[in-house]
Amino acid sequence: NNNDWLGFDNGTRAMPKGFPGTAQEYRALGGTAAGIQQQIEYSKLFNNDVYNEQSKTALPTQTYNLTWGNSIRFKNNGVLGTILSVQYRSSMLKYDVERRLHEDDGDVLVQLHDDQNKYSVNAGAIANITYIKGRHKVSFKNLFNQLLEDNYYTRTGVSNDRIQDIQFRSSVLNQRSLYSGQLEGNHQLTNSGIKLMWNGNFAYNWKSQPDIRTSAYFRGRGTNDPFEFNDDDTRRFFSDLKDYSYGATGSLSIPFLFSKQKQTFKAGGSTLIRIRDFRSRIFRYEPASPSQFDPAKNQLAYNQIFATENIAQDGFKILDFTNNQDKYFGVSVLNGMYGMFDNKFGEKIRLVWGVRVENFQQVLTTKDVTAKRILIDTEKWDVLPSFNFTLSPNNKHSIRVSGSRTVARPEFREIAPFSFFDYEVNYAVNGNPNLLRSSILNGDIRYEFYPKAGEAITFGAFYKNFDDPIELRLNPSSVLDRRNYEYTNADKAVTVGAEFEIRKNLDFLNSKLENFSVFANLTYIYSKVTLATTSGTGSATTANRPLQGQSPYLVNVGLQYNSKKGGYSGSLLYNRIGERLYLVGINDLGFPDVYERPRNQLDIQLAKKVLQNRGEFKLTWSDMLNAPYYFYENVGTKKGFNKSTDRLFNSYRPGSVISVGFTYDFNLGKK
Repeated sequence: NNNDWLGFDNGTRAMPKGFPGTAQEYRALGGTAAGIQQQIEYSKLFNNDVYNEQSKTALPTQTYNLTWGNSIRFKNNGVLGTILSVQYRSSMLKYDVERRLHEDDGDVLVQLHDDQNKYSVNAGAIANITYIKGRHKVSFKNLFNQLLEDNYYTRTGVSNDRIQDIQFRSSVLNQRSLYSGQLEGNHQLTNSGIKLMWNGNFAYNWKSQPDIRTSAYFRGRGTNDPFEFNDDDTRRFFSDLKDYSYGATGSLSIPFLFSKQKQTFKAGGSTLIRIRDFRSRIFRYEPASPSQFDPAKNQLAYNQIFATENIAQDGFKILDFTNNQDKYFGVSVLNGMYGMFDNKFGEKIRLVWGVRVENFQQVLTTKDVTAKRILIDTEKWDVLPSFNFTLSPNNKHSIRVSGSRTVARPEFREIAPFSFFDYEVNYAVNGNPNLLRSSILNGDIRYEFYPKAGEAITFGAFYKNFDDPIELRLNPSSVLDRRNYEYTNADKAVTVGAEFEIRKNLDFLNSKLENFSVFANLTYIYSKVTLATTSGTGSATTANRPLQGQSPYLVNVGLQYNSKKGGYSGSLLYNRIGERLYLVGINDLGFPDVYERPRNQLDIQLAKKVLQNRGEFKLTWSDMLNAPYYFYENVGTKKGFNKSTDRLFNSYRPGSVISVGFTYDFNLGKK
């Protein structure tokens, strides 16, 4: 609509004013003829012009950024610094997606092609103000971000299971407003260096999905019959999520001497309160009066079928099939306190160690299908120790050893018994009220070598042990063409890895290459999952698969150029991520795990300083190779993609992006 370019829906897609506020209120009208007529009148309130299509030529992606900074020194030697920034980005992207669902024997069950049209707007602003006087510093930091994304796609294909041709359209709009504000201070209280640091913060996150629409038409496979409207997969969904967080932190840092070395003790605490309110409504269309319904209306086109004249006794009315679980309210409180030491033992050894104690309480309330109140109430204490040991024989070499215990707590969405079938990805996602938080033991050792300024060579190894890791796993109630995934805990998981990183100037090869430098990061990771379910022997089952989302390797390699004269610079970047588990299936039921195949990404950027170095032109070519994102069902035992046995789940090419940018520093300050 005409406000989308600002990142805000203008209300065109909102729930119609005057429509009953609850599903129960609307359904109660269905018992009488007068009530049904009232439902028809209510159904006419919905805006059905939104089904019309418009064709436009995609504009180039546009990004604008304006930043202003200033500082003022007062007569009392206080300094007030200000940074203001606004940014705006809009894009219109178009690409195709191929989707497949297979039977256990490999035969194609459903074959689909999506024509995706994605429009997005991202607008934001930053306003930071800092006042410094002597040993005291107070800052007020503000961030606002507005995001609007609308994906309109048409889907065609065939269902061999239902022996049907498919025509499907959908508009998926997400609108999000995010504000974050912090007031913080840093005060040196004594000449000895005792410091007090404090922070108060507030954040507001509003996410709205106004009128997500789907429109489905089927006909006999391979026939010339007219397509007919399908009531089950033609839906309208409205949701509204408001998330507030309030927090405060405080810490005191006290320096002291031990063995003639400066040491530091730091202690503090924090609290974070989150409140979330989620509400949604879901509708579809049904015959207003089965005895009077005109079947010919089922063959009307997608942009005509729900016109006002067809919302009538011989046509359609709204069916409100919102479930009790389609709304929830949650509150969480995280309180923590910690103490830590920063100790130096001579000039070569440093040990930072301490412990944090956290108390987490999470309450979520909703209703089940019988309207019975569901209350999920969790409270957990966690003791989280950590240490970081550094041995530095000189300023070019160091060895670091660290260890810690951390936790990963489930989000409200993950524990809410709310199910949403996402037609865009073609599967449902369910929450799990029994989800547990994950506990993670972390260990890391690394050797660092710094040949000279700006250069580094690092070798490292790490280990992670997970208790109750959270994964998105297939629900056994799924059927082959209607899959449901839910958040669940595995019993345990282990991740072991090694890493090599280098950043090096090429002047050691030839002095003429002094403006060139290379960098690389190579990581190998092995992970293994133990499932919470038990086998017939009564012992836990070790799955022959990695942790969900974990890649076996990562590769980042780059070449950079910076001229000492002329203001030229450039970079060439290569990235590759190994095959990673995307969706956890159940092989025994004919649902193999879904993996993401590795893809190569190559980016290049060239820049030139102009106008006495105040201006800069920049040319960027992102994802030059335009390799496809390819997700496949892993049928064999080999996790790497095997063309002869593995099967396409979905695939698309994101497209290469060539952008030209110009930046100019006006330097408005006084000379």
